[in-house]
Amino acid sequence: MLPMPKSDWFKRVTHTNLTFYAMNIGESISVQLSPMQAAAVCLILGIDFDSEKQCTTYSDETVKRFMQMDGNPFQLTSLEEYFAEMAKEQEKKSC
Repeated sequence: MLPMPKSDWFKRVTHTNLTFYAMNIGESISVQLSPMQAAAVCLILGIDFDSEKQCTTYSDETVKRFMQMDGNPFQLTSLEEYFAEMAKEQEKKSC
């Protein structure tokens, strides 16, 4: 089970915008998250804020450990596996 954030700051969030930036092409896509979705992202990534609103998150190594756990409920994969699957999908579409 994931630990609850120490601060209650994120509990007061009314909405969150998550933005993805594409490298080297200057494009981005933003998604508005509901409070429930934002809380889930915060819990999964260990996002928390201290009293001065400084953000902390889990390290990449901790996130990798979560992704490799038996019984992983999110069925997360490594980025390498993700991009390999994306390349296969693109190859199928181009044939």
